[in-house]
Amino acid sequence: MSSYTAQNIGAGKDERVEEGYKASLLMVLIRFKRNLVVHTDWMGHRSDIFICANQKREMEEQEAA
Repeated sequence: MSSYTAQNIGAGKDERVEEGYKASLLMVLIRFKRNLVVHTDWMGHRSDIFICANQKREMEEQEAA
């Protein structure tokens, strides 16, 4: 991003810097939302590998109570 900004400022195209900033911010937000959904969805499944079946059953019973 810094080389993109420097090249455009050097070429006198300051409006492209603002456009590039907005485009990169949009890409970051889209990626953030996607990662948030994926990691939130998988979080429970990944933690299951550390819990044996008996412990899992006990936890489910406690949640139901």
